Amino acid sequence: MSADPENKVSPSQNVWNAFTDSLAAIGPRVANQAWNARSEQSQAETYRLLAMGIAQGFINYVYPDTEHPDWVPAYNTALNLLAPVPDFMYQVALINGDGAYRISGFRGTSRFVDISVFSSLPSLGGSGPILDRISLDSLSLGDDGSVDLVLSKEKPEGFSGDWRQLDPRAVRLQVRHACYDWLNEMDARLTIERLDRPVQKPRESAETIRHKLEALSTWAEKSVMWGIDQIARQRERGMVNTLQPHDFSSVGGYSATVQAYREGLFDISEDELLIIETEVPEECRYWSILVTDDQYSTINWIHRQSSINGHQACLDTDGKFRAVVSINDPGVPNWLDTGGYQQGAIQLRWNEASSQPVPSVIKVKYSALRDFLPAETPVITPAQRQEMLRLRRRGAQLRRKW
Repeated sequence: MSADPENKVSPSQNVWNAFTDSLAAIGPRVANQAWNARSEQSQAETYRLLAMGIAQGFINYVYPDTEHPDWVPAYNTALNLLAPVPDFMYQVALINGDGAYRISGFRGTSRFVDISVFSSLPSLGGSGPILDRISLDSLSLGDDGSVDLVLSKEKPEGFSGDWRQLDPRAVRLQVRHACYDWLNEMDARLTIERLDRPVQKPRESAETIRHKLEALSTWAEKSVMWGIDQIARQRERGMVNTLQPHDFSSVGGYSATVQAYREGLFDISEDELLIIETEVPEECRYWSILVTDDQYSTINWIHRQSSINGHQACLDTDGKFRAVVSINDPGVPNWLDTGGYQQGAIQLRWNEASSQPVPSVIKVKYSALRDFLPAETPVITPAQRQEMLRLRRRGAQLRRKW
């Protein structure tokens, strides 16, 4: 007797089963390596983070097509992996190094807009150098701020706009839109198209879809584990309640010649806080400081003041910047809200700065805070804090995240 055809497993079912099985395997493996892994709360947050990684992998790898590119978000409040900077909007597009791509649109009024050309996809295990970095301000913009840039092996005949030679190793573009004044600055509006292919996008093959789906579990696991490992590495190095130099250029950050990073961990109780004090460079294209949770996700910056940039900062009369990292509101302007976390990371950056000041970090009792601050430090009342957060929330939501 022949088998019932309705009970057979189709090739598509095999693809789905392999996909879901690969996702199921990474959950406990990653959760067991997270900080405070035995905590039910921590495990739940790890699984949520893995769901973010899956979502990011779909948006950044399964959806894109190198022959028909489209800008998609890499990081934001929903895709909150690897400590995204709240002032940045991150957009990516997958490309082929042998293709010809045109980027056009408008510069906007934000602090800066940079395009990075990558030679690898680290979330899939790739490792390679950043091939090029292009500031929109280095281009010959139109009077209305219009952008017209071609990336290709050879400059197109008759093209009068900006051209950059595309390295054949290129696989991904990433745009950073940096904004200081969230309420009033306008982000760039950019398009991307491939010039050497027809506009119509053909139907993807089953093999291509299967290959991309199989990669999702790797993408999610590597993305999440990099952040967890970063916390573990710093703890092993004794970087607790301190800020030390760090080089992020190998994972997509700016090189030390462009941006100086300082990073460390905070570890405080509810009746403790950290005071960070630093000089500010006389000239600096951009600077900011942020705090993350204990799995390297930036504390929600729409609803909490988990970051401060050079525009938002309140400097003291001696020109120094002093910030307070604490669980409870200390009633000062430069509060870095940990969102209820007692452990997490702190990250400071100076971008194209005339100097690289070294910050100091001290831990004091919450009740003794005012003994360590200048006498003129303002008192922020609960009502004032709520108004500050309302304005922050409005500014964050006005920016393009998708």
